Amino acid sequence: MSTLFPLMGNTMVILGITMLAIASVKVGELLQRLPNRQLHRRWQFLRLLILMFILGYTCFSLLHWGNYWGWTQMLVPTVFFGGAIFVLLVCTLSLKTTKVVQQVYSLQKEAITDPLMGIFNRRYLDRRMGEEVLACRLAQRPLTLMMLDIDHFKGINDRYGHPVGDEVLRALGELLVQHTRNADVVARYGGEEVAVLLPNTSGSEARALADRLHKAIANLRVKMPEQDRSPPTPLTFTVSIGVAGCNAENADAIRLLTAADLALYQAKQNGRNRVECCPDLRLAIAGCTT
Repeated sequence: MSTLFPLMGNTMVILGITMLAIASVKVGELLQRLPNRQLHRRWQFLRLLILMFILGYTCFSLLHWGNYWGWTQMLVPTVFFGGAIFVLLVCTLSLKTTKVVQQVYSLQKEAITDPLMGIFNRRYLDRRMGEEVLACRLAQRPLTLMMLDIDHFKGINDRYGHPVGDEVLRALGELLVQHTRNADVVARYGGEEVAVLLPNTSGSEARALADRLHKAIANLRVKMPEQDRSPPTPLTFTVSIGVAGCNAENADAIRLLTAADLALYQAKQNGRNRVECCPDLRLAIAGCTT
């Protein structure tokens, strides 16, 4: 017994220091996964506390090395050991929880994202359409929908190949995300057709945005693959855009989609590379006018 207590005390403190060091490493891994700056700062503060605990454990160990001759002297090493276990468990569980949450988020994002264009897919658009139409009715706020179609996209695929067509779609998706708000929903509607849902946006505001997008897309340059060691000429393309809006009195998802689609059809019929608007959903039954 004369050597058992010193051995147990020293071992507990050393194991406590080791577990705190492991906990600090896990906090470092957790910090790399946190996008939120406020949470990042809080975990940095916790990591600083852990480092201070390690320093305190080390100083205590040096000052009391081997000076444990009974259960009374074993109280502090036992508390240190238990505290280190608690800190390690909290950090480990926090890291595992963060990993699981990120995996779930990644799976959910994949389920609502178009893999080629990097924007939302039709499933997510349909869900958000229902939510925003309801919000339009309850909150008495306007809602507009924009439909875009790449002009002569089949000709691009036929002439340059599908890889170039894919680059055109990716470039369009990136541009639309850059020029819209976080609250807006940019989604691939099908093929080369893209829908942009604009909550709390009037018809005039949507038309102004459509004009800006139309101009920005016309100025977009898509890099072409090199051929015969000659510098490739960037590819340009245009889009036709149809815009429709609704308010609390006439908000309806199907009619809004129909109106925007009719406006897009009218833009194509009028020569493509233009913006057309359907100002009233009541016109969607007979066709839109500019």
